[in-house]
Amino acid sequence: MKRKKYKDDGYIAGICRIFTIIELLVVISIIVILVSILLPALGKAKAVAYRTSCAGNLKNVSWAMLEYTTDNNSSFIPVSYLAGLGWEPGVLEGVWTWGVGFRDGLYVKNNKIYVCPAVQKQTTETRKGYLSDLIKYPNINSRYQYVCYGYNMYYIGSSVSAGTLPDYLPAKINQIAKPSETILSADTDAVYRLGVPTVSSSYSNILDVHSDSANVLWVDGHVNSRKQARYNLCWGPNNATARQYFDRN
Repeated sequence: MKRKKYKDDGYIAGICRIFTIIELLVVISIIVILVSILLPALGKAKAVAYRTSCAGNLKNVSWAMLEYTTDNNSSFIPVSYLAGLGWEPGVLEGVWTWGVGFRDGLYVKNNKIYVCPAVQKQTTETRKGYLSDLIKYPNINSRYQYVCYGYNMYYIGSSVSAGTLPDYLPAKINQIAKPSETILSADTDAVYRLGVPTVSSSYSNILDVHSDSANVLWVDGHVNSRKQARYNLCWGPNNATARQYFDRN
């Protein structure tokens, strides 16, 4: 039996179509609002994950350094064999840096510990390629210049600024007066060494890559996140104050 068609059927169908469009717009609006709420939260969660992963990397560097000092009469590994540090003959950075030493001594078996995900995300395309090479091709010595963690170059990896001769010799554990307050390593923009700050003219190259903070590895082995580390740990009215967290004394 055919349903009798009423003259208002078309009008009712039109109303239904209008309501369908309105409902669709409401749903889209709700989705947009939810995305705007969730995206910042997801970004913060990712930033926390990056910082946590990075801190774990630095902890692994700490363990490698501990093993090295145990095997080498309590001496830290040289930062490099550059002639500028007093080594004769000098060795170019592309041939040997401390990461190469850790590899050759089997103190580090997975180069992923040298790559901070936050640094890898924001650094130059060239350095991103170097970091990828560092993981894929660990036998390429030149790539160890681009680890994401700088090593305290002039006070621990050598004695250039420590007033101890010869300049090229790295520190020994018992020469660090305040291990919990002396920087061993920290985030950098894929540079293997930490430079020392100078009063009001030059900060260290610590990189505040984690929401305006940097992860810092201290000589005693603990790792923490320091807000505006480049400023708060690397500045002062005189060189002694600016370098207080670098100096071994």
